[in-house]
Amino acid sequence: MKKLISLVFCVALLFGLTACGSKIEDEALDALETSIANLLEMKSSTFHIDMKVDAPDITEEQANASVFAIHGAYDLRTANPMLSMEMEMEAEGEKIPFMAMYLKDNTLYMNMMDMIKQKQSLGTSETAPQISLEKDSFELPKEEMKEYLEKASLDDNVITLEFDTTKIDQSELKEMAKANGLDSVRLGKLEVVVTLKDKHIEKAELTLGISATLKEETESATVTMSFALDKVNTDQEIDFPDFSDYTDAADTAVLE
Repeated sequence: MKKLISLVFCVALLFGLTACGSKIEDEALDALETSIANLLEMKSSTFHIDMKVDAPDITEEQANASVFAIHGAYDLRTANPMLSMEMEMEAEGEKIPFMAMYLKDNTLYMNMMDMIKQKQSLGTSETAPQISLEKDSFELPKEEMKEYLEKASLDDNVITLEFDTTKIDQSELKEMAKANGLDSVRLGKLEVVVTLKDKHIEKAELTLGISATLKEETESATVTMSFALDKVNTDQEIDFPDFSDYTDAADTAVLE
């Protein structure tokens, strides 16, 4: 079971950004394309990302350890961009912070479980790296997407995409199975539901169904990833921690 949980996290990351006939509505894909274009133009927002694993034989302890979350906010509208991103896991019903990253006054701060707190200057406003998303990296050619879809629908402000997993290259899963001493790993379900607000993505939920087989015994699990945005393109009141005890990491590789 531990191997299966580890694998579903890997698969979620592997397919979470996959460029996504049958019951295919062009208006659903057009709405998705518009929302992604608007996402790339966003200059500020709060965000929350969750990932959870569920399986028939999973124990309560394993279920608690299978909750992963990232939350924070960013504002790129000023000369000095600001970012707050905190990552945590849940164990025995308690949320455990394990990494946080902040950007303030062109300085990057990182906190790893309160054991390592370091900072690194990124230079002046003129020399600091600019934060931006390359639009070409997020292009989703509609006709190419249709080859992988079983369903694409738009109901009011909700886009639903159901993928034909038999058409998705699962060669990476074979390598995962081999590396983890399993006979096979299969992706059986891939569904994406996107909720829109004013043509912006308000929430997106990715559901993966995966099975792993070892010596003719198969275990299955479902991993759900959700991504929510709020306060889009508005002033962000980011609550930064006290950075007085962060040490200079210029001569270390921690922030590289």
